[in-house]
Amino acid sequence: MTEAQPPATIGPEAHYWKEFYRLKVHVNYLELQLERTESIDRGFKIFLAVTSSASIGAWAIWKQYAWVWGVVIAASQVLNAVRQFLPYKERLRCLAGLMTDLEELLLNVESKWLDISYGELTEIEIRKSLNSLRQFRQKAFNKHFPGKTLPDEPRLFQKAEMRADEYVKNFYS
Repeated sequence: MTEAQPPATIGPEAHYWKEFYRLKVHVNYLELQLERTESIDRGFKIFLAVTSSASIGAWAIWKQYAWVWGVVIAASQVLNAVRQFLPYKERLRCLAGLMTDLEELLLNVESKWLDISYGELTEIEIRKSLNSLRQFRQKAFNKHFPGKTLPDEPRLFQKAEMRADEYVKNFYS
């Protein structure tokens, strides 16, 4: 049996660049999750508003379909009652807070990357910056999503990576 070999070592600059890129992808992913969650929440609100307003009027106009409108009104009441237990409202709050923290971190990381790319930091300073970046990111996640997770959306993650690739191409190629 052979021992596992450590990965080939790469310099702290490359590690920092990978973390910068990874953070950019995560911020993009969270932004897409936020947009998706807002759309779902908005859809619930629109459905409830339309059904509660239009159904009563439609019931009065088309009395022969009263049972249809009764079902629609009952469904909207059930949805309104369970909506507080669905994850969307809480997820919106958590995502918005996390986005604020990570966007601020991303600005600082990108600024630090420019210093690194111009050779203005020592290896020790880069490693310390890398450690600080990871700690801040972890604290932000723990602060806004304590004991919670986001749904895994591979399609959104691919889109987030494409956006990050485009950003890198536009600003760092």
